[in-house]
Amino acid sequence: MSKAGLIARSLMILILAGAASLAAADDLYKISKVLTQFYEKPGFDIGRYNKVMIDTLGVADARVIPPPWVEGKDRNPKKWQLNGKDIQWLKDNYRAAMQEQIETVGGYAVVSEPSPDAFILDVKIVSLTPYAQRGEDVITKGTGEMTIQAELRDSMSGELLAIYGGDQDVGSEYQQNVRINKEHNAKTLFAAWGEKVRLMMDESRM
Repeated sequence: MSKAGLIARSLMILILAGAASLAAADDLYKISKVLTQFYEKPGFDIGRYNKVMIDTLGVADARVIPPPWVEGKDRNPKKWQLNGKDIQWLKDNYRAAMQEQIETVGGYAVVSEPSPDAFILDVKIVSLTPYAQRGEDVITKGTGEMTIQAELRDSMSGELLAIYGGDQDVGSEYQQNVRINKEHNAKTLFAAWGEKVRLMMDESRM
């Protein structure tokens, strides 16, 4: 192949890769449902913040609700509760996904100490509905659903800046009820949350 042909081929590869990357980003944005804004401090401008303190994901107090099609003894809450390993996994992977989107992709510092230009992001899982029990040999459309609440606070004063909340689907594809699929769905949803925070910060600077 001639030198010109090699250059043209390389350019085409770069263009296709860029298009695929944009499509992936667009798909990620669509994964997370839009949250309802319950409160916003008058005059709040996220653009004055350049850093984020990511609080630990609140999950230990989440109410685990069996799916509506489960009846009888199978609705026993004990059969559906998250164990300590599950809770720690959710916390760790939530933080990793959020930091990846906000800091690595977005360029905004994720910090552990308060500063005048940092806000606190506090997300809690209020309730969680898995579509199948651990080890159950079934195919489900996604892993389940959850209701969350997200609060933004000033890191110096602790003043409440905004509250968002609503339902979120954990996955949307038909798949086998196995751990690898559950983990993939949760990680993807966490990444979508992180992207939305990053885009909020980006848009405030336009």
